[in-house]
Amino acid sequence: AANDHIRGGEGNDTLNGGDGDDTFYLITGGNTNGLDQYDGGSGHNRIVGGWSYDTLNVTNNLANLVGIQELDGGDGTLGRNVIRAKPGVHDTLDFTGYTIKNFDIDGDNGNDTITGSADDNRIIGNVGNDTLDGAEGSDTYLVGSGHGADTFTDSGSAGDTDRVVATATGVAIGVSAIAGIEQISAGGKAGVTVVGTANHQTLDFSKVAFDGIGVVDALGGNDVITTSDLTAGQAYRGGGGNDTFHLGSADTVLRVSVADNGGYDSFSGNTAGATHRILAENAGTQIGIGKDYANDVDIIDGNGKANVTINGSSGHHDTWDLSATKLLGIKEVATAGGNDTIWTSNDSDAAGGQAYRGGTGHDTFHLGSQNTRLLVSSADNGGFDKFSGNTAGVTHTIVVEDANTQVGIGTSYGGTDSVDVIDATGKANASIVGSSGSHDVWDLSGTELRNISMVAMGGGNDKVQTALASGNHITYDGGAYSGDKLTISLTAAQAGNVTLMTQIAALTPGSGLNGNLNAGGVDMTVQNWENFAVAVDLGGTFEPLNILFGTSNHQNGVHTPVLSVPAAKINESWAIFGLGGDDIITGGNNADFIDGGGGTDTMNGGGGDDIFFATAPTSQYGDKYDGGSGFDTIVSGDGSDIVVNSLTVVEEISANGFGGVDLVGSNSVHVTLDLADVKLTGIAEVYGGTANNTIWTSNLTADQAYRGGKGNDTFHFGDEDTILLYSSADNGGYDSFAGNTPGATHSAFAEDDGTQFGIATNYGGSNSVDSIDGDGNANVSILGADSAHNNWDFSETAFADVSLVATGGGNDIVQTALMTAADGPITYDGGAYTGDHLTISLTAAQAGNAAVLDDLNALTAGSGANGTVDEGGLSLTATGWEIIDWVIV
Repeated sequence: AANDHIRGGEGNDTLNGGDGDDTFYLITGGNTNGLDQYDGGSGHNRIVGGWSYDTLNVTNNLANLVGIQELDGGDGTLGRNVIRAKPGVHDTLDFTGYTIKNFDIDGDNGNDTITGSADDNRIIGNVGNDTLDGAEGSDTYLVGSGHGADTFTDSGSAGDTDRVVATATGVAIGVSAIAGIEQISAGGKAGVTVVGTANHQTLDFSKVAFDGIGVVDALGGNDVITTSDLTAGQAYRGGGGNDTFHLGSADTVLRVSVADNGGYDSFSGNTAGATHRILAENAGTQIGIGKDYANDVDIIDGNGKANVTINGSSGHHDTWDLSATKLLGIKEVATAGGNDTIWTSNDSDAAGGQAYRGGTGHDTFHLGSQNTRLLVSSADNGGFDKFSGNTAGVTHTIVVEDANTQVGIGTSYGGTDSVDVIDATGKANASIVGSSGSHDVWDLSGTELRNISMVAMGGGNDKVQTALASGNHITYDGGAYSGDKLTISLTAAQAGNVTLMTQIAALTPGSGLNGNLNAGGVDMTVQNWENFAVAVDLGGTFEPLNILFGTSNHQNGVHTPVLSVPAAKINESWAIFGLGGDDIITGGNNADFIDGGGGTDTMNGGGGDDIFFATAPTSQYGDKYDGGSGFDTIVSGDGSDIVVNSLTVVEEISANGFGGVDLVGSNSVHVTLDLADVKLTGIAEVYGGTANNTIWTSNLTADQAYRGGKGNDTFHFGDEDTILLYSSADNGGYDSFAGNTPGATHSAFAEDDGTQFGIATNYGGSNSVDSIDGDGNANVSILGADSAHNNWDFSETAFADVSLVATGGGNDIVQTALMTAADGPITYDGGAYTGDHLTISLTAAQAGNAAVLDDLNALTAGSGANGTVDEGGLSLTATGWEIIDWVIV
C-alpha cells in the first residue's frame, strides 16, 4: 500500500506498483527505455521523465499502461519528450482520462487513431493517414515531410485554439478531413502547403486561420471546399475534378493550372466586402466552370499567361452570369455544347472586346455594357442563337471564323435583341440562316453585314428587314413558304436615288427570283418573297416608305398638282420623283423624299422632316423649294450644285458629304436667298448667279463663302463671320451691304488680277464690310457707278492690296480707309464731276506728324491731280477731288 518509486531500466520490463500513488521513472537522455508493461494498481499513478530527452513507448490501445493516470515528461522543453506508438502498426491511442504534461504524442508509422487528453497536447500523426483528435485543451498537431493525409477532428470545447503546424521547410500538410481546428501554420517554414487526397473530399476551412501557407490544394476528386473567413488572400486549388467552393468573408485566390483542365467548378457565397479571384497558373489553362454561375467570383485572371480560356461542359445547358465578373487576360469564354445562356462581362480588359463562344446548341447572349466578340465557326452550324441587351455606345460583333459558317439566329432578332456587326471578312460562303420550323421576325437594319453572301430564312412565314450597311453582294432568300415579307432598308440618300427606287418598284413578288437591286450602294438579289416594303432611316428610326413616280412631262396640268400624296396615306412617308418636266410636287404630313428631276420644279414638302434631292438632271434649272412644317433639308444627291429659284422655310442645305458643291441662284431671275435661319453644311460657296440678287447670310454657319456674281447684289449680314468672293469675271456689278454689327467679321476677297469690287451708292457703318483684301493679286480696285452720287465711308474698313478707289461720275463723298506703311500705294479718284469731296482718315499719330501735315497741306483741290501724301505710313494719291480735308479717326 506504499507510494512506490519504480525505474525499470533498459529492456522490456514489467512494472507493478501495487496499491498506493506510484511513480514510474523513465530513463532520461535517449530512447533506451524498452516497451515496458506498467500496472499502477490502485491510487494515482504517474510515469515521469527526467531532466533530458525521454521516450515512453506504448502499445495499441495503450494496453501497456494499466492503472496509469498521469504522464509527465519532466523537462518542459518542447519537443524533447515523446510518447511513441509501436512502428508499423495501425494503433489506436486514446488518452482520454489521462493527464499529459511535457510529452509529444507520436503515432509513428501506420494509420493511427489518436485521441488526446484534456490537456494542451502536441500530437504527431507521423507517416500514414491518421485520425487525430486532441480533445479538450488547445492542441497542436505537428506535421513533417512525408506524413500522410490525416483527419483532424478536434472535439475540444469552443474557446480552445487547436493548431496544425508544419515542422520543416516544404512540408505538404495532408488533410483528409478537418473539424475543430482554429489554425494551420507553416511554423515559420518556407514552401509549406496544405494538400488533400484524390478522393471526393469535403473540407471546411471557414473557421481556420492560415499562417504562411502557400496554397490549399484539394488535389483530384470532386471536392467541396469552404474557404477561410479569417485569412485574407489565401490561395486554394481545387485540382482535377468538378469542385465546389463555398467562399467565405475573406479574400481568396483560387488557383487553376493546365493540369486541372477538364474539371468544371462551382462557387457560392460571394458577398460584398471580399474579393474572390480565379488565377491561371500557366499558358493554355482552361478554367472550367459548372453549369450554373452567377457572378460567383469577382475576378477571373489569366495572370498574363497565353491562351487562357473559360470553359463549360458540352454535357450541360449552362447558365452563366458574368456581368459583374472582371475578366483579365482571358482569350475566350466558351460554354461548349448545350443550349447555354450567357450574360457577358461588363468589365473585361480584352482589346477589341471579350470573346465568347456559345458552341453548338441554341444559345442566348445577354449583352452588357462593353464591346464583345461572339465567335462562330462551321462546327457550330445547326444552332440558332438569341441576343438581348444591346444598347447604344458599345459594339457587339459576331465573328465568323471559317468558310461555310452558318450564323444561326433565333426566331426574334432586332433592336436591343441584336448585334451590331456580323463579320465574315475573308471567309467564303458565310451565311445567316433561320430555322425551317419557325416563323422568323428579323430586323437586320441595325446590323452591319460584312462579307455575308446569303440571308436564308428556311421554312415559315418570315418577316425580314434588310441590313442598312453591307459592303458586298447579298442574296436574301425567303424560303419555301408563301407568306414571306421583305422590307428593304434605305438611307435618306438612297431614298432619293431614282435608279434604285425604280428597281425596287420593279420587284416581282412570288417564288423564284424577285429581282436585283444594284444602285445607290445597295447590292442584293431578292428571291422567294411574296411581299415587299421599303423603310427609310430617319435619324436612327426607320419609317415605312411609299414610292410615287411622275413622267418626263410636266406633272402639273394647268398648274394643278398631279404628284401629290394620296389623301388616304397622307400621314405616311413618300419618295416622290418628278422625273422630267416642270413639276408641281406636294408631300404629305410625314417625312418625304422629293426629287423634282429635270425641269423647273415647284416643290412643297408639306408636314414632316422632308429631304429634297438636287441631282444632275435638276442642277441646270432653278427649282422652288418650300419645306412646309418640320425640319426640312435640301441635299446634293450626287455631288451636283444645288440651284434654286426661291427658298421658303428650309432649315438646312447640305452637300451630303460631296466636295465642291455650291448653292447657286438661278441665272434667269433676281433671286432672293434668305439663309438667315438656314444651316449650310459642306457648301463650298453660295453663288447668287448673274442677276441682281439679295442674300441674307446664315446665322448658323460660320466662315461661309458667298459670291454675288454679276449684277447689283445686296448682302444682309448675320451673326456669323462671312467671306465674300469677287473675281474679274464678276466685274460690272455694284453691291450693297447691311447688318454689319460688332461680334462678327465680314471680309471681301479678290480671287485674281484685275478684280473690281463694285460698290453701290451708300457704304459705311453697318452698311459695310470689315475688310477688302486683294489677297496678293495685282490691279485690284474699288469702283462706283458713273451714274451715282456715291457716299462712301471706308474709315472702318481695312484695305489690303487695293491699288485704286474710283467713284466714277457723280458728286461723290468719300472718307478713306486708315493706312499703315504696308497698305499703299493707293489712288483715290473722284472722277469727272465738280462736286467731289475727299476726307482723309488719320490716326492720332499721323495727325501729329509734321511731314504728313506738310503733304496734306500741299494737296491742291480741283479736277486732275491733287497730289500725294507719302509720309507717316500714308501712301495715298488723290485725283479729281474738289474738296479735300482730313479727320482723326
